[in-house]
Amino acid sequence: MPHAIIAPADLGPEHTILDVRPLAAYNGWPLGDTERGGHIPGARPFPLDWLTTFPADAVRADLAQKGVATHTAVVVCGLDEDHARAAARRLADLGRRHVAILEGGQPAWAADSRRPLARLARWWHLVPPQWLSGVQSGVPVVAPPATAPVIAHVNFDNAADYRRGHIPGAIHLDTLALEEPDFWNRRTPGELEAALRGLGIRHDTTVVLYGRCGQPSMEQPDPGMEAGQIAAMRAAAILLYAGVKDVRVLDGGLGAWERAGGELSTATLAPVPVREFGVPIPARPELMVDMEEANAILADPDGELVSIRSWAEFIGEVSGYHYVLPRGRIDGAVVGMLEIGHGADGALREDVLDLAEERFLLLRLVRLRLEGLIPAQLLDEVALVVREVRRRPDLHGDELVAAAGAAEFGNATAAHPQHAPTLH
Repeated sequence: MPHAIIAPADLGPEHTILDVRPLAAYNGWPLGDTERGGHIPGARPFPLDWLTTFPADAVRADLAQKGVATHTAVVVCGLDEDHARAAARRLADLGRRHVAILEGGQPAWAADSRRPLARLARWWHLVPPQWLSGVQSGVPVVAPPATAPVIAHVNFDNAADYRRGHIPGAIHLDTLALEEPDFWNRRTPGELEAALRGLGIRHDTTVVLYGRCGQPSMEQPDPGMEAGQIAAMRAAAILLYAGVKDVRVLDGGLGAWERAGGELSTATLAPVPVREFGVPIPARPELMVDMEEANAILADPDGELVSIRSWAEFIGEVSGYHYVLPRGRIDGAVVGMLEIGHGADGALREDVLDLAEERFLLLRLVRLRLEGLIPAQLLDEVALVVREVRRRPDLHGDELVAAAGAAEFGNATAAHPQHAPTLH
């Protein structure tokens, strides 16, 4: 059955826009036949690859989380109409009955400079494989690197992972050079400077980091050895703290590179050391806090120390590490939940900032100190309310929080009155 075509000028508040382009295009990269990257404000991301690759039940669950129910009037936004049509057919197969296609896709919307586009605030730091391939080939790219980049295959104490296959031209970066081995705290400024100089990294060097998205297991002696992309994120944070100005992370890691058709190399490439880092370390100390600052945040009535560990770790069911016996959380910390951070393909979720904002709005709404161990089910109900209310363009900040509470919070609490949170 043919799907209706909706012109960009006819989009209205009754339409839920589902953006099925690659995540990089949604984030801000101008992919396809467009010169303006980003997405239609309010559009909900769901790449076509997810629709066609992942199990139907998982797709239905994620669609529901994004507010795309069976009865929702969906307008599919693609790279072009054919791209959107393929997604629309799959949505129909999944039981979505009211699906239309945006005429001309995102390029048609973006062609009118008066129409707004939304994007990640610093989208160029999260790079797609096409960008890195272009840089290596010497072709012009959007958001070009400041220098010839140092590309680093990152992991924790796992040189064998580098040797079994890495992006051509990449060196190996063991996070033990940046973090001490007992508790993974960052190393001293002197140790960081020596490590970065040895890796050929100055403060003005462009660095591209990535890892392999493995399958860590608590049965392994060192599960962190398999968490390469998380190691790359940690390394990026430390490099920014040290003062490296242009740090990029390959979204989706080595898996994204391979899925894009990128070749692998098994040749070991030695870094070319530099004589100096160029600025005192840390150049950006505000990016990290130590115990003193953490305690000050806990003591501040307006501060929030947010845990991004799993829910099971947060409530003390597990410690998260077989070599760590104590369970639980820092007293006074609130839940942020790391699970919102990555999609099933290892890529950073393109809506992670929106989801994080929703979590923080939730924290502000109910001041979740969680001393009564509020179940995840209630959190999800309230988060769904906040997610819907925050899309109202006429509300901002405290007005949004108040509207969420007035509109639906009482209903969610009524479903679980024994778990109603205490407001502080």
